[in-house]
Amino acid sequence: MNITFEAMKFICGFTFLLSMLIVSCGKKTQEKTSERVFSADAPQEDPATNELNTVIIAQLTTVDTTNIRTSFCETTPCKAKAVVFAISQIGKDFDGWFEEQDTITLYFQYGFQPSEDQFTELYPPLMGLKKGNSFQAELKQSVADGGSFHVSTYKKLN
Repeated sequence: MNITFEAMKFICGFTFLLSMLIVSCGKKTQEKTSERVFSADAPQEDPATNELNTVIIAQLTTVDTTNIRTSFCETTPCKAKAVVFAISQIGKDFDGWFEEQDTITLYFQYGFQPSEDQFTELYPPLMGLKKGNSFQAELKQSVADGGSFHVSTYKKLN
């Protein structure tokens, strides 16, 4: 096979540029990872995808006393409606189905009572919510429940 000097020079140059591009992409990823700031109050990343969940600030407007067929929610209310005051973080599964000032239905994994009595392993403990309370919550959208929003942790604001 007879390769000209010009063709060889082009192949070497192209290979060099391609390797530099690959190396520089790897460095940018490392820099972004090292710049992350972790805080106890920051929303938790989903360990399966390393992506953040949607965070809202809302006010509880109604508590649905109908029991849901899950082990905990069979005996205590877990479903409520809340008015969204703010969407403070857009997460991986936010699909734009609601906006600020919309009323949405939420399923609270641990109900509305303070968690200290029944769920001692939760830290920080959930303070409990009642109608009229404002809260900040991390939402997880459940495809199994028709796209409903589940709350496992929240922070009571008033």
